[in-house]
Amino acid sequence: MPSKPRTASLAILAALLLASVSFAGPKDKTVWTFEGKQSVELETVSGDCVIKQGTGDKVEVTIVNQYRPRDSFEPKYRERGKRLLLSEDILDSNSGHSTWTIVLPKGTSFEFSTASGDMEVTTFEGELRASTASGDIEFEQCDGTYDISTASGDVQAYGCKGDFELSTASGDITLRDCRGTFEASSASGNVDARDVILADESEFSTASGDVEVILGESPKYNLEVGSASGDALLDFNGNEIKGSFEFTARERKGDIVSPYAFDEEEVISRYSQHYDRKTFTRGGDTPFIKLGTGSGKVALKK
Repeated sequence: MPSKPRTASLAILAALLLASVSFAGPKDKTVWTFEGKQSVELETVSGDCVIKQGTGDKVEVTIVNQYRPRDSFEPKYRERGKRLLLSEDILDSNSGHSTWTIVLPKGTSFEFSTASGDMEVTTFEGELRASTASGDIEFEQCDGTYDISTASGDVQAYGCKGDFELSTASGDITLRDCRGTFEASSASGNVDARDVILADESEFSTASGDVEVILGESPKYNLEVGSASGDALLDFNGNEIKGSFEFTARERKGDIVSPYAFDEEEVISRYSQHYDRKTFTRGGDTPFIKLGTGSGKVALKK
């Protein structure tokens, strides 16, 4: 006759397994395939988006729906010639989540907009546009043009190249081992770029956060690194320091740090405030590199 402790243990285990299944919830899957599409647009409420590069010429869409009740979620599509529009309808009373996985042919343009969904992109080649309210965006090993904006979400790029236009309100921007033209800005978040190589004139900036740019090679193009009230650091990472450098910081509010002596120092007026302006030229007049802060620290590092 089984002991009471063993019976109780089995009952508890059964209850935990049942709770686990109930928590995970059943999944509904929808699969669509489209041909002859040059652009794809997806709009979600809170659904996540995963973009992958395909080897063929078809757009493959897989939607995994975990919303309950079942009829509270409906995926939709519209075809307009070579343009494909994807969206989701969600009832107010529901619980759950959706994930859209889209395989795109090389060179396809893609646009994603969402309230709170996240986006993950790997090995994509083409034009990518995305905007979120609170969702995060991450892309890796991509090649193309990127027009990305978030309100409170973070933006991360790893091993990518192309034309980057990235902006956030309160999120952070992270770049690792990327090559291209950069316009990365945040209102109150941080901008952290490491091992970046410039293919054209670029700017990294924030209003109240910190900016740190670590170069993968000496820049051949003009560069601006700045923060209104945070720190702005440019690290040449052992590469040759060459060009015309300008440092600005609010007088008696900000600090300027440089490994080289300055050729000129002056106080200038800007926005009804006084700023220290210090410059030096080393090895040639180009590129022009501008480092600025209001009340933080601006620094150049070898």
